[in-house]
Amino acid sequence: REVVDLLHHSIIDKHIKLILNLKCTSRIFGYNLRFFQAVKNLVCNSVEAIETCSTVPCEIFISTTCMNGYFVLQVADSGCGISGEIEKLIFEPFFTTKSESSGTGLGLAITNEIIQRDFCGTIMLTTHHPYKTCFEVRLPLSQNE
Repeated sequence: REVVDLLHHSIIDKHIKLILNLKCTSRIFGYNLRFFQAVKNLVCNSVEAIETCSTVPCEIFISTTCMNGYFVLQVADSGCGISGEIEKLIFEPFFTTKSESSGTGLGLAITNEIIQRDFCGTIMLTTHHPYKTCFEVRLPLSQNE
């Protein structure tokens, strides 16, 4: 929720509709700031994808659910999508589709590292979502849930 609060005005200023479906508020193990950074990277990538593509409608969909002992976060957007050849490379450090002056190619690599190393979770790109690009993060729930 904090990421949404922080980025809400910049998203709205760009005329992007933010759709939230936050059903799971369970506790997860890990460092809040690192999780915040990972989610912020995903949301910022969605904003950039929509700006680059100029699609209509301009929407970012963020959902959380609890499923089978996991906290599941989805960040999806109505941008142009990710082609199959690029899909294999998106988590590689320094891989970017942006120009040299606008991207380092570290955002998704860092996000992947945070999710796996700091939270013992997984992140994947799903293509069977109503939006063209959807990143799904799965983190184990606290033992007390």
